[in-house]
Amino acid sequence: MLEGTVGTIASAQLFSTFGAMEWGTELFGPLLLTEEILTIPLDYHDFALHVPQGAGLGIVLDWERVERLRRDSKRGASVAMN
Repeated sequence: MLEGTVGTIASAQLFSTFGAMEWGTELFGPLLLTEEILTIPLDYHDFALHVPQGAGLGIVLDWERVERLRRDSKRGASVAMN
């Protein structure tokens, strides 16, 4: 299973602290998803994911979109998630 946007940027932020990497990584999961949950999508260009600047992970969730994608009882799913 591929990671979503939050997992991707958390990994990228961690990897950006390494002085060097002996191997590559493939953080392209969000490019395969059909729904965006960030107010500003991740920046992929020049064959790289560019790490955003800002507090925390450097991203801002679009909570309206997140709410629309919920699968718990508030959205009428048959199984509530804890």
